[in-house]
Amino acid sequence: MEAAPLELATHPWVQGLSLVARRLTKQLDQLGVRQIGTPGDMFDPHWHEAITTEARSDVPEGTILRVVQPGYVLGERVIRPAQVVVAHAPSPVSEV
Repeated sequence: MEAAPLELATHPWVQGLSLVARRLTKQLDQLGVRQIGTPGDMFDPHWHEAITTEARSDVPEGTILRVVQPGYVLGERVIRPAQVVVAHAPSPVSEV
């Protein structure tokens, strides 16, 4: 839906897709399916899949920096883990 050009936002076909997306989201909510993976959360290997790391000193190690693909859970069962970018401590620079 984010890729639809602004000039087509009022087109009936695009509005139909938007309606289907809203209904699907509402139905999943009613079933108890929750989205997981939020920037700022701590990485948990049971719920997240780290696809890469990034050296950062401004956030604690293991903090989720970006969500590449959100994950979903039903109760405590992971349907799909969130694919995330995780912070790691920068390497100390050695003086030569």
